[in-house]
Amino acid sequence: MKSIQYYGKVYANMETVANYIKSNSGNNDFILVASFGNQYLHIVSNRLSPTRFIMPLQENNGYNAAYKKILFRDLANHPPVFIILNKNNYRSLNLNDFYTQIVTEKLKSYSLSFENDRYLVYKRNGETMSYAPNSRSMRKVTGNYLMH
Repeated sequence: MKSIQYYGKVYANMETVANYIKSNSGNNDFILVASFGNQYLHIVSNRLSPTRFIMPLQENNGYNAAYKKILFRDLANHPPVFIILNKNNYRSLNLNDFYTQIVTEKLKSYSLSFENDRYLVYKRNGETMSYAPNSRSMRKVTGNYLMH
């Protein structure tokens, strides 16, 4: 019974984020879910990933020169309106990994626009925001949400 309550809350948090994304972006906009195991957000929000790398690759044998070029090109050609981070990753993102470095660099041109118990949603600067986070909810991206 405890697991049903847990997953019910996980889905409720995901649904809240999906509704926020749908209300604050167009059907053809892209979102980057920059964490492990949360890619279902693409389906719930009806928004595509800007890249074929829907989940970060294992870094020990993941991003060779060709894959790095693809990821750079994909993010340049399809800049995501939102970058979503999970506060409770089951697998940590490592700040030394290529993927984490590129997400961290991208986040410099994004601002926190929505937050709930499970997710941080960053919106690309220059996009219209309907939600203004309070100062208490603003956090440095290089904190635990990327490193965990």
